[in-house]
Amino acid sequence: EVRLLYEEISLNNKLKSQYESQLRDYQRKLSSYGATFDGDGTINSEQLLDRYANTADYEKLSKWVEEYNNLVKELNDTNKEITSLTDNINDLNTEVKSMTLDLMIEKFNAKLYSTNKELDKLNNKIDILDAKMKYTSGYEKLDILKQQIETYKQLQQEETIAINMMKDSKSTYESILRSYGAIIDKSGTITNLDSVYSNIGSESEREYFDKAFSEWEDLTESITEAEMAILNYD
Repeated sequence: EVRLLYEEISLNNKLKSQYESQLRDYQRKLSSYGATFDGDGTINSEQLLDRYANTADYEKLSKWVEEYNNLVKELNDTNKEITSLTDNINDLNTEVKSMTLDLMIEKFNAKLYSTNKELDKLNNKIDILDAKMKYTSGYEKLDILKQQIETYKQLQQEETIAINMMKDSKSTYESILRSYGAIIDKSGTITNLDSVYSNIGSESEREYFDKAFSEWEDLTESITEAEMAILNYD
């Protein structure tokens, strides 16, 4: 579909070049009769035709002005069509990016779920060991203490794995945010968020940015919580 849109743009660009070339020819001919043009190409035809109203050139000039105005309209319509096609391509590209992002989020969540499941098992084991500790003494208590120490080490390892996963994923989202001009300071705050949003053109691009921004925010919070949890394991 995108390929067909690009082909349509190519055809319209050829038409645009033809119209522009024809307009230049008409401008040159009309200018030789004193015609003037505004910045957008609009001809000041009323003054021109009034000047030649009772001359042999009037009919010829009237025809040229009409043909010129028709070409201006055709050129404007072609430019609008090129803009519309370009917008459609951008929307399709954003849709593909959004689908890719959804897949990335899904895969990441699946990996993180597996890690969190292991963390839950280890935390449950800690709870059981804590309960046993209350009712034991002597060598048995030392054995439970060793198990607790080992379990806490395993918790730190799993939490570190989770943190590294989240940091890798967060880095990907940061790249997306920065591609829209986001400035992230040393504290991890986006300092120009309003400016970024004001420069996003289409709704599909805004939705894509929102999705990446939301995931980035969630990961920032989750990483902080996980790092605090590691400190509590010491």
